[in-house]
Amino acid sequence: LGNLGLAYLSLGNYPKAIEFQKQSLAIARELKYRDGEQLALHNMASAFEKQKRLESAIDYYQQAVVVIESIRQENRKLDPTIQASYTKTVTDTYQNLAKLLITQGRREKAQKVLDLLKR
Repeated sequence: LGNLGLAYLSLGNYPKAIEFQKQSLAIARELKYRDGEQLALHNMASAFEKQKRLESAIDYYQQAVVVIESIRQENRKLDPTIQASYTKTVTDTYQNLAKLLITQGRREKAQKVLDLLKR
């Protein structure tokens, strides 16, 4: 479902992209599959961003960051190179959120989001 959502996103059919990502999100949450949850949230945010629905995009990016932070917290038990590798895979979520916050003049909040990456 997530891949179908991405296909619709690339075709510019944002309502369909969001619809499939919402279905993917519901399944990920039901299965407690947090990586899938954060990915669906990120992809929905991206679709809203392309539609210029920035508040919705910010909301979904923020939700994705919350999920990612909980995963990163659990990852602290792992080797630092593994932690760093995971963080690299999700950096764009933080950066996209910070970029949108900056466009709205919310620089302090954007800096806090970016500071999370340094932990």
